[in-house]
Order: sequence, then C-alpha cells, then structure tokens
Amino acid sequence: MTGALDTLSPENLKSVEFIQMWVCIRLLPLLPIINDTFMSELSKKEFTCESYQEIVKRLSQQITLMGMELQNSIYTNFILPFLIRNSGCVSGSISSGTWLKSNFRNFSSFAKLQDLKKMNGNFSAVEVLDSLSAQQKAELILDPSSGALENETLVKEVMMGILSSSGKEQLDVFFETFVNITKEEQIYVIENAAVRDTILNVTLMALAPNFNIFSPSQFELWFQENLFVVLASFQPSWLLVIPRNLNCDSYTAIPPLQSQVTFGNVSAQLCNFSISQYACSSVAALSSRDLDKVMACKLTSSMNYSRAIWSLFFQKFAAPLDEALDAYSNMTLNISLPDPYVLDAIGEVKLNNFSNAQLTNSVFITKWFQTRLRPFLSSVSVDFLSCLSSKNFSCQTYQVVVEALSRQDQLMEEEQKWSIFTYFIYPFLSRDDLSDPSCVSSTSGSSDWLAKNFGKFSAYASLEELLILNIHFSSVSNIRLAPVALCRKDIQSDSEWLSVNLGLFSTTADYSDLKELNISGVVVLDSLSAQQKAELILDPSSGALENETLVKEVMMGILSSSGEEQLDVFFETFVNITKEEQIYFIENAAVRDTILNVTLMALAPNFNIFSPSQFELWFQENLFVVLASFQPSWLLVIPRNLNCDSYTAIPPLQSQVTFGNVSAQLCNFSISQYACSSVAALSSRDLGKVMACKLTSSMNYSRAIWSLFFQKFAAPLDEALDAYSNMTLNISLPDPYVLDAIGEVKLNNFSNAQLTDSVFITKWFQTRLRPFLSSVSVDFLSCLSSKNFSCQTYQVVVEALSRQDQLMEEEQKWSIFTYFIYPFLSRDDLSDPSCVSSTSGSSDWLAKNFGNFSAYASLEELLILNIHFSSVSNIRLAPVALCRKDIQSDSEWLSVNLGLFSTTADYSDLKELNISGVVVLDSLSAQQKAELILDPSSGALENETLVKEVMMGILSSSGEEQLDVFFETFVNITKEEQIYFIENAAVRDTILNVTLMALAPNFNIFSPSQFELWFQENLFVVLASFQPSWLLVIPRNLNCDSYTAIPPLQSQVTFGNVSAQLCNFSISQYACSSVAALSSRDLGKVMACKLTSSMNYSRAIWSLFFQKFAAPLDEALDAYSNMTLNISLPDPYVLDAIGEVKLNNFSNAQLTDSVFITKWFQTRLRPFLSSVSVDFLSCLSSKNFSCQTYQVVVEALSRQDQLMEEEQKWSIFTYFIYPFLSRDDLSDPSCVSSTSGSSDWLAKNFGNFSAYASLEELLILNIHFSSVSNIRLAPVARGLWV
Repeated sequence: MTGALDTLSPENLKSVEFIQMWVCIRLLPLLPIINDTFMSELSKKEFTCESYQEIVKRLSQQITLMGMELQNSIYTNFILPFLIRNSGCVSGSISSGTWLKSNFRNFSSFAKLQDLKKMNGNFSAVEVLDSLSAQQKAELILDPSSGALENETLVKEVMMGILSSSGKEQLDVFFETFVNITKEEQIYVIENAAVRDTILNVTLMALAPNFNIFSPSQFELWFQENLFVVLASFQPSWLLVIPRNLNCDSYTAIPPLQSQVTFGNVSAQLCNFSISQYACSSVAALSSRDLDKVMACKLTSSMNYSRAIWSLFFQKFAAPLDEALDAYSNMTLNISLPDPYVLDAIGEVKLNNFSNAQLTNSVFITKWFQTRLRPFLSSVSVDFLSCLSSKNFSCQTYQVVVEALSRQDQLMEEEQKWSIFTYFIYPFLSRDDLSDPSCVSSTSGSSDWLAKNFGKFSAYASLEELLILNIHFSSVSNIRLAPVALCRKDIQSDSEWLSVNLGLFSTTADYSDLKELNISGVVVLDSLSAQQKAELILDPSSGALENETLVKEVMMGILSSSGEEQLDVFFETFVNITKEEQIYFIENAAVRDTILNVTLMALAPNFNIFSPSQFELWFQENLFVVLASFQPSWLLVIPRNLNCDSYTAIPPLQSQVTFGNVSAQLCNFSISQYACSSVAALSSRDLGKVMACKLTSSMNYSRAIWSLFFQKFAAPLDEALDAYSNMTLNISLPDPYVLDAIGEVKLNNFSNAQLTDSVFITKWFQTRLRPFLSSVSVDFLSCLSSKNFSCQTYQVVVEALSRQDQLMEEEQKWSIFTYFIYPFLSRDDLSDPSCVSSTSGSSDWLAKNFGNFSAYASLEELLILNIHFSSVSNIRLAPVALCRKDIQSDSEWLSVNLGLFSTTADYSDLKELNISGVVVLDSLSAQQKAELILDPSSGALENETLVKEVMMGILSSSGEEQLDVFFETFVNITKEEQIYFIENAAVRDTILNVTLMALAPNFNIFSPSQFELWFQENLFVVLASFQPSWLLVIPRNLNCDSYTAIPPLQSQVTFGNVSAQLCNFSISQYACSSVAALSSRDLGKVMACKLTSSMNYSRAIWSLFFQKFAAPLDEALDAYSNMTLNISLPDPYVLDAIGEVKLNNFSNAQLTDSVFITKWFQTRLRPFLSSVSVDFLSCLSSKNFSCQTYQVVVEALSRQDQLMEEEQKWSIFTYFIYPFLSRDDLSDPSCVSSTSGSSDWLAKNFGNFSAYASLEELLILNIHFSSVSNIRLAPVARGLWV
C-alpha cells in the first residue's frame, strides 16, 4: 500500500495532471484497504493546493462507495492536517462557498465550525448555510460571534432548512450538538424571545405528527433536555397537539402540562378533563355519582385511551366503581363501545380480585356480568377471554357468563363471536380441574349441554371438538344439528357446504372428518389442501390408487396452485401415511408412473441447486414407494455436474453404472461417474480417450468434480496430457475448471527446482497445458503470479499464453496482464526486479515479459516497473501500443485500445498517437473538448460550426456538470496561453450564447460567487459578445453583491436625468446604483410603476432600496396612499422592508402615540396591509404599543380584510393579536380594563378577526369573558366553539 506513496516525486506533487492520473490508477483501487496511517502519511506530502484539491475532488466522487469510518478517516487524517499545515489553502478574495467546495467537497460535514473559521479567517458560515451539516448549524446558532441568537430570521432559516432537507433524523442530530454546547457553555435560557419562539415553534411543528407514538423517554428527552433552554416560550395553544391519550409516565415527562391542570371544584367541570389527567392528577377521590358522570361523557366520546391509563383511572377510583357501574349500566341499553381496553382495565382492577367463593356465587356473578359489565361485553378482547377461561367458576357461574355474552351477540363482529368460543368456552370446558368435566353432568342430554355451555356460540365448534369435550355426544338423532354442525339448508353441493360452513378453515380439517360429514373428497377436490389430497390418494375407500386420471388431476392441481412448496407439504403427509399403513410399493404401474413423472417434472429445474440431503430426502424418502417406475430417460434431467455425496444419494444412478470392461465403453460414463465410482485405475491411453470425448462435449462439470477426477487418475495424467495435446491443435475449451483442476492436482505440487527449470516448464505450458490456456481463469492466473518462477521460466509461460491469444476473448487477455504479468513483475522478492537485467533494452524487455499483452499496460505502469523505460524512439510501438491492425478508424482505435479510459488521457497524448480530435469528438471528455477548441492546430477558433457542435455535445450529455468541467480547463488554458479575447466574433458569440442558454434557468438560485465565477472568470474571453437582449434572462430580483458581480449590467445603467426616465430602471438598479437621492415625488412615481408591475424583488433588495431613500420615504408613502384605494399587493416583502427601515426605529413614545400610529397604519401602510406577512406580524406583536395604539393597528388591519386570503386573516390572529394580548408586560393585561364588557373588548381588540379565536383562548385572555348573553355572537360563533 505504501508503494503508492513512493511514486509521488517532488515534481509530481505539483502536477495536477499527474495527480489526476495517480488518484485514478494508484489511490482509488486502494480505497477498500486504506487505513488511518496511510491517510496521515498522504497529508504530509508537499502537494500544491491545486493538487490537494484534485485529490479531494476525486475522493469525493467516490464517497457513496465508502463507509462512514473511511470518510471520517479521510477528513481527520488527511484533509484537516493538510489544510492546517497549508494555511487553509485560502487564496485572494475567494468566497466561502468556493473555498469550502474546493477544499472539502463532500467531506465538509465532518468539520467543526471553529476549525473552518481557524483555517479561513474570512469564512462566513451564513454564506454557505445550505452546505452546513446539522451539527454545524447547531454550532452556528450558538456561536456568539455569529449573532444568530439575536437574529430571528437567520435562526428560522436554519431550522426550516434542517426540516426541509432530511426531516426529523437531522433534527435529532442538530439537537444532540445543540444540547452539548448549551451544557458546556452553561446556557440555561435563550434570552431573545423571538429566537426562542422560533426554535420551539418550528421544532414542535416537526415533532407533533409523531407525538402519538412517543415513549415516555422520548417526551422526557425533548421536553427536559433538547428544548430545555427554549421552554419559556411554550404557549397554551401548543397543548392542542399533545395527545390526550398519554400514560402517566409520558404525562409527567412534559413540564408544561403540569402547569395547565388546576382542578378547583372538580364536580363543576367533570367533563373538561381527560382520563389521563384524572389518572395522573393529584385529585384523590370522586363520588360514585361523579365517577358515573365522567364515564358517561368519556366513554361516548371519540377519544381512546390506552389500557394502562384506564387501569390507573379505575385503580384510583376503585372504591366507588361498583356503584358507578350500576348507574352507568342503567343509563345504557344496547350500545357497542369500540374500546376493548375499558373492560380489560375493569378486569384487572376488579375481576382479578374476586375470591373463589365469589366466583362460584351465581347471584354475585349474575350481578357483575349481566348488569355491571353488560355495556362492555360487546367489545370483549381476546386477553379478557383468555383470563376468564382460567377463573375458578363453577359450572353454574360459568353458564351465567356464557348467557351474559350470548345476550350481546347481536352487537358483536363475527370474529369476536369466534374468539369467545376459541379463547373462553373451549379452553374452560377442556380444563382437567373441573369437578364436573366439560360441565356435562349438570345437563340433561346433548341439546341441553350444548345450549347451556355454548349459548349462541355453538356454531363455531366442530363435531370433533364436541366429541372431545363430551364423548357421549354421539347420537345425531337427539340433537337438532341444523343450526349447528350440518347447516345443509338451501345448500346444493358439497363444495358450497364447505364454503358456507367452514370457509377458509376447511383446509385445516382432517380428511376423515370430511368423510364423517359425508363430504366427497373427489367432488371437492379443488377445495382440498395438500395434506387432504395425500389422505385422499391413500384412502382405500376413494379408489384413487387404481385411478390414474384422478391421481394425475390431484398431482397437477398441487403444482398449478402453489408449486413446489405445496408438493413438500403433500409428500410429508404421503410419507407419514405410507409408513403408518406399511405401504412399501404402489402396485398400480400407471398410478406409480404418474406420481413419479409429475414430481420429477416439477423438481428437475432445481436439481442443479439441490444439496445432497435434498437428493436423499426425495429419492430415499418421498419417492421411495414409486421409485420402481424410474426409467433411464430420467437420467437426462439429473445434472452430471454433481458432487459424490449427491451422486450416491440417488439410488437409480448406482444401478446405471456397471463398468465391466471399461475400455470397451469409455465414453458411456460421465466425469461424475468416473470420479465417484469404484473403478480404481485407468491407463494413460484410456484416460486420454475419456478426456478426448468429454472435453469436446457440451457437458460442463464443477471444479470439484474435475479435481476429484484428476486426483483419482493422477498417476497416468502426465502421459494422458501429452497424448491429448497431440490430438488437438488450435481449439478453444470453454470450461475454465479443467485447467483450474489440473493446477490444483499438478502445478501446486511443483517444487522450486521444477519451477525454475526451463525444460520442465516448457514441457508443461507449451505442450501439456496448451489446449487449456485459451480458457485460463482469473483464479489460475492469480495463483500463477505467486509461483517462484525464475525470469526465464516466467517468460516461457508468457510465451505459451501469447501463442493462444487468437483464441481468447478481449477480457481474458486483459486478465492475463492484470492478474499474472503485472503482479508477478511487481513482486519484491524477484532476484531480477521486473525481469529487466536479463533483457537488452526496452523493446526486448517488453517483448519477453509482456508478449502479446503489452497493449494492456499503461505508460505509467511500464515506468513503475522499469524506470529506464523512458525513450520512445527505441521502441517499435506499432505492434504494442498503437495496435492498428484491422482497425478502420480513430474512433474504433480508441474503443479497442483505451475503452472507457480514453477520456482520462490528455488531448496532447491523443495527438501524439495521431488521433484526430474532430473525428472522435463524441468520444472526448469535457476537458479534452476544451483542449481541442483552444488547440491552434485544430483550427477550432476559426470554425463556428465545430465550436457549436462541441458546446451542444457537452450540454446534451451531462448538462451543467460537464459545462463546469469544460470551463475549468478552458479558463486554465486561456490563462496559461495568455488569451484575453476570442477574436473570431462568430465563435465568441457561439460560446457565450450556448453557455448563457444553459445557465439561464438557474440564475434565480445563483449566489454572488457563482455570478462572479461565470461573468468574471469562465466567460471573460467571450464577454465582448454580450448583447442587451441577454439582460432579459438576468433576474431583476438580485441582491447588490450579485448585481455588481456581472460587469455587463454596469454598462447598461446610465441614469442621466433620472426624473425623465424613472420607470426605466429596476428596483435592483436603484438600490445598487450610484444615484444618491430621489425627491419624495420621484420616489412616489417609482413606487407607483414598480409596485403595480408583475416583477417581484427580494426582501433584501426592497430593504436596500428603502434604506437608500429613507429620507423622502414618509412623504412618498403619503403620496402613494392617496393614489391607491382598495388594491391588493401580492408581494409581502415591500411591507417587511418598510418595517425594517421605519417601524423598527419607532421610539417607545411614538409607539404609544395614537395620532402617530394612526398616520402610519391607517394611511401610509394601508396599501400594503392586505399582504401582511407572518414575519411582520410576529415582529409587530413584540412592539411596545399601548392598548390604544394596538387597537388602532387592529382597526387598520380589519379595514383591509376584504382583500385578504383566509389564511392571512388567521395569521393576524395567530401571530399578532393573540401573542400581543398574551404578553405579561402589558400595563393593562389583555387590554381588558380599557373596554366596557365582553362585546366591547372583543370588538376593539380582535376587530374582524375574532372568528379565529376559540372559546378556550378567549377565556385564557379574559377570565371574565363568561356571559354569552351580552355578546352578539353571530359573526364569530363559528370560531368560538371549536
């Protein structure tokens, strides 16, 4: 592994081109085994920043193939130490985004924010916000120098960014870091209320959908750990998203809930609290009457609670529960309660404490089951029934319970009725400890026994089950079975009877049971299970063993339904019955043939993956009684490629192998039969004959079988191989396992002396193994590369392989170089390293050591092996590197000789190989195309058509990504060659126009650094072709940094006499231009023409615009307000920006001055209020208005409500009215005292938005808001009772 680092010379470290090649060839193949030490050593190399960035770029492209441990190692042991040692590779005024991308790429998420700031003093985390990880965003928010804890907008952007990217998973990661830092820095509360609100609100909004599946520990984690420092912002409105169905542990894990529960006089507000609140509260007792009331209102609501909560509730109020259940039962008649947990909980608290005396007291059990528990029995659960079956009822009290359940059967689902039989009745009656087993003796006959003990659930018992419970239940004549077991009324056939009475359970019945019910197995054949079909075939009364047609129908039916799986089930029963009945042989030959043939037909496709145990199961167990029908023709479907264990597991195969005089029938047996047979020896002549007929057949065998074969006949193998080699000339054997097996048996036993004996190796590789070398495998080659050949014997092997190259596939030739030649020559233990000294010059070295496979070596690999391989002049490259034979074109040459590696070559290399870049244009990479355009010899800079083809080709292949790669090379070359201007106008136009056409769709998301990169770097030499028409695709909604990054825009803005052309310029141009002032009249005109246009601008641009012209803004707003009446401006950023520039600077005295606030909100801001944003409203709610000036603002907003969307009206209540009135610092809390009664309070403080307040919220704000009679609720009623 360290050898890769040794190839990095001081000169190479500075060459980006070499580093590109080095990474691809030397570094990337090592990724699976790279360790920390390697990366640490790599970081110590004196790379230039450009070379280092190339390595990071290439590694980043492979990041999806890396484990997290390797990614972290690359950052920790390579990237971080290198950048610390090289001053962060910060150059000039590079933007944070470009610096981060160039130096970290996809590894940036591993960096700590403080490390980034230390490495780059100008680093702005805000600028690269979208590139930061969740951990880094947490560090940013809590970094005092970022100012984030005073910047609500930034915090909101951070939090929303986390949620929009990866949701809750990233939120967990964010808060893990957030909590750690707050603990380290001893931050106990976020002081800025707006920031605190934002963190809490966004987080709860994300978590709320999952609260119903939260565990207590999760509630504790979020409310006592993660959100601890922002919990001061928790508002009552958030209670609505907390599930009421919490257990006490969850409930107590949420501190805000504890402060919301004040019971006061419980009886007066019984239904206002949830079961959870009762169960977990401090209230100690309820009267039976109060408990009944709570049950009445909670059991009929749609709110469900867990079993644990109901148990806690009933446990807490166990004393009055009996009387409460009596009262509740009298209130309810036939109702079905969907929640089974109520009955389960009562069972836990009450039934589990019944004494044995109570359980056998009929009066007591009647009171409980036929009165107190009656309303709940229709939703009885399996748990309750199972528990009930274990209780020590007497037969009389058991029958009381059955009667109680039977009375509710009309309210039950079918499945529930079945459950009562399955989990209560049958288990109870089956008990061994009953004084009256199955409760038989207390009844008079089968009918009475059935009625008393099964009630309305007897239909779910099978005849077999009834007989198990009551052995005397045997006479059909004295039982009216019509409604119970037989159910034959209106049923026309056995199939219909099965469907109606047993449904899907028909397949679970024993075939004998079906016979007792007079069901004909033949008639209902399609409805029978595989087990039942096996019983049918072997049932003497069915006659199936003499009926070939019926047996064929049975067998084919099994295969057509579920295939081999059902065949397994069939034979499991088939074998069991044949053993029980001592059937050793199916006598009817046609039936026997049918079973065997159909089964083998089904199994045959899988024989090639059968294990020996599977062959044994089928041929010695499952098919034992039909194996007499096995015919030689079936041998064709048995794979010949079996190991000996599988072979001997198939008895019919043994009977087919009778060697007798082997020589007379050598070719009649398979390699498997020879390998696994008892024949002990073959002569070399016979072995040669076997190989001759078997190696030319189309039958392949496994490597294991060939190895067994050659191991068995190893003695005569050498002479047999000599003979076989003389029989064959140029043939290609497709089976590589033959050579692998010979290697195992023979080559692996060659001594070191033999491996260095040229005569011996020549005999083996150029004679004995010759016929097999054309199908040489990677395994054989890898093994060969580790053998202790001398250079001379190694070259003998290379020559032997070269002689067979005409019979090889291209991939095989490449494998010979990759897995044998290069590994052998790279070995450190060769006495003649790379076998150089035994050759005379590079040509001789190449010919002897690479043979016909030199074309697969790169120049770099040749130089690594032979450092003196440096002069091209003394090498005849025609047969080696150029490989032009039978190749018609440059494109074909590239494909044959370089394949996918052609795009990694320098364009200059292709030129040296006489490749025409124009001819192979479609095969060139983006870098090569940039080199082609700027190559003087190509004539491209005078050929508009060629340049257009190049540019369009780049876009059609991979779009903008390849465009980036193209221009990276394009810019580098223009700088190196000092090209400042493309002179040919048509070529220049083409490059600029095609590029802008590709970039334009993304301009709206470009950062200033991206505009700077493209307009001041990439397109610099073609910018003279920029036409005014291109201004149409530049977004007007740019910030000033982006605006000034585009030189052509500066040349378009000449204000001259501004007043004469006020509407000709965009808001961006005004905001970013050098014009210093506008009169209030001119500013009003600009606003009039820009605010009514369809062009939107960002909040930042509007803020810059209003900041620049803040002096005349008041008068301009007055003028604009007089021009406009009822209009709706869709752009909320205008009002946000005015708020930033003006409202944020209002003094406390101005905020409480009614005349001043009226002027601003009812005149100046009126045209913008209909598009008021949540940000503006939230900000407004924190202003120090007096109640009078607050009411002025409410009135102003109310006057614009006809122009608002419904969501906007709701936002005014949610983000302004309710937060303002909820403030603790108001001199008149909730602005109540300045109003006369609830109606006046509602009108002044809520205006036209009262409909969005719930009654609960109104009561929270104004505890005296209690009389409905004095309020005209008509316009607000739809909201008050939500």
